[in-house]
Amino acid sequence: IRSFISPFVTTDPHAEKSPSSSYVVRSIYYDTPGFDFYYHKLEGLKVRKKLRVRGYNHTQPGARVFLEIKHKMGRRVFKERALLPLEYSKTRLNETFAGWETPIGSNRDGEMAENRFLWLKHRLGLMPVILVVYDRIAFVGRFDPTIRLTMDMRVRSMLFPTMERLYDDQGLRLCTEERIILELKFNGTMPSWMVSLVRSEGLAPTSISKYGLCLESWMDQTSQPEQLHSMPLAV
Repeated sequence: IRSFISPFVTTDPHAEKSPSSSYVVRSIYYDTPGFDFYYHKLEGLKVRKKLRVRGYNHTQPGARVFLEIKHKMGRRVFKERALLPLEYSKTRLNETFAGWETPIGSNRDGEMAENRFLWLKHRLGLMPVILVVYDRIAFVGRFDPTIRLTMDMRVRSMLFPTMERLYDDQGLRLCTEERIILELKFNGTMPSWMVSLVRSEGLAPTSISKYGLCLESWMDQTSQPEQLHSMPLAV
């Protein structure tokens, strides 16, 4: 695949400094105590959302994270996101409604996303359910940078993390073994080279939730995600 796409893409700028052309994606996914977001995916609801805190690579002084709300409407996907300092976000996620008057998102859209994330968290009683970590090789269109192709590998996870565990690699469980998740991302019409790639490799579109995939990997000995609350977890 990398050989096929090389005339049409270039390495994602975020991965250019890495010898492997990859970077690490870290997300803490939030859900209700009844795992409503997980069940919405399982039931195939056309309109649904996910909330997550996302960071990249490894922690460093002044690290910043994104508060993200990912919306899915049929096959259309879009995100609201606010970029915040890591230490500030830890405090922000523990605030009550009275503490929301002064968002510090980097722009107006970021401020709205920050408040909406916090409002949903408190309104729905959301809790951090799982930390999902994976290595991503990413490319952008050589002539259209809005076109992206990503390959995610070594997807691993940890149940019920705190924000302090976002950059913690201890106790992660591998969820995908040797499999790679390939995503083709574009606005409007799929570019012709992607169409050729799909045909040449015999690819078929499918919906994959890393959140659901990792949550289910912890359910080997249980029948419902609600039972995960009582599982003895390694520290």
